[in-house]
Amino acid sequence: MAKSKQTFIEFLRSFVKKDWVNLIKEENVILIDKEFILEDFKEEELCNLNNNAKLTL
Repeated sequence: MAKSKQTFIEFLRSFVKKDWVNLIKEENVILIDKEFILEDFKEEELCNLNNNAKLTL
């Protein structure tokens, strides 16, 4: 789903109607290597925001 950081941010802003979403900057989004993720999440996109919030999409 989130093939680029900007696409991911646009997705969040489209669906999450919270003020904190507008504070997210592209340089604070880190795509997570899924090498150590449980099998249930293999097909999901994972990212980490610089503020230690973890999101799974």
